[in-house]
Amino acid sequence: MSDLQLFESETPSMSYAALYLATWQQIQKDFSHFCLVPETLRAPEPNQMLEDIVSMLHLLSNDSAKLNSLFYRIDLSERKKIPHSDIHALAWMILQREAQKVWIRAHYGSPSE
Repeated sequence: MSDLQLFESETPSMSYAALYLATWQQIQKDFSHFCLVPETLRAPEPNQMLEDIVSMLHLLSNDSAKLNSLFYRIDLSERKKIPHSDIHALAWMILQREAQKVWIRAHYGSPSE
């Protein structure tokens, strides 16, 4: 079981497993524009997602234009201080934001989505 918890509750339309899978798919979608993304057939646990994000951020660490585009694509709040120097903190912010987007879509979206 994972040490990290991304969701406080399931949604009426998605279990935790489905939420994790959708989060991983969102991460893959957003990062695929900027670097090679690890391929998996099922969603990794949050700890593994975090480590994969750290690895992908290392690949992008020397390209500030790509990083800024990635932050815009993920929709990290401009009001938050983005910790470029602490790659694990940055990865955690990205993972939380991606999970938040998935949960909001699942919770408030129409049943046909």
